Amino acid sequence: MLDAPCGDFNWMKEVHKDIELYNGIDIVEDIIGKNKKKYSTKIVQFYQSDITRDPLPTSDLILYRDCLVHFCFSDISLAIRNFKASKSRYVLTTTFTNQKNNTDINTGDWRPLNLEIEPFNYQNQSWL
Repeated sequence: MLDAPCGDFNWMKEVHKDIELYNGIDIVEDIIGKNKKKYSTKIVQFYQSDITRDPLPTSDLILYRDCLVHFCFSDISLAIRNFKASKSRYVLTTTFTNQKNNTDINTGDWRPLNLEIEPFNYQNQSWL
């Protein structure tokens, strides 16, 4: 499993135990350093990485929670292209299906996104 972004690993530390290999990535170097010191094992690893640009490892699952909501549309496209290039099998992400329209933002801001409507339209198609 690839957890992108992994953040502080606070809740995941309780659920990762049945995962064969966990790779947590985050763009924030300080978070990765703390996670490495506190949680790294043979099957739990952490890496600093930019999910819009850096190569991603092939995984059975990319857990991509609460991140796209912080990206502008062009950075979302870069991240999704990078997911596809990783040849991973599944993506699990946050979406707000009650949201009636999607607005673009500056990366770093926040807004709810409905990935089933324009400009994404992922309701009946595969991301990967």
